[in-house]
Amino acid sequence: MKKTRFTAEQMVKILREADQTPVAEVAKKHGVSDVTIDTWRKRFGQLEAVDVKRLRQLEQENPQLKKVLAERIMDIEILKEIAAKKIMSASVRHQQIAYVCQRGRSYGERVRC
Repeated sequence: MKKTRFTAEQMVKILREADQTPVAEVAKKHGVSDVTIDTWRKRFGQLEAVDVKRLRQLEQENPQLKKVLAERIMDIEILKEIAAKKIMSASVRHQQIAYVCQRGRSYGERVRC
């Protein structure tokens, strides 16, 4: 994506300024074209600068949450595989813990403690 010289917050502030005064004046003052302001308006709509900051924080947080969710789903699937087998002895339990560790999860270590 092309890097702009204005941050999202600055764009929103310019848009709010364009709401109060003619777009041509605001565009000339900030050194952008009328079309650029229209493009920003399509992108940011009625957002305020605070909303844009919060949106950016949520966008940064989203991949982390997706990763945590994927790990939890993987844990549940591994535990379902283990629970499907009937445990007869301690050695079988140790084999299951080794299986969980092989799958890259730390749950087996917590169970062992």
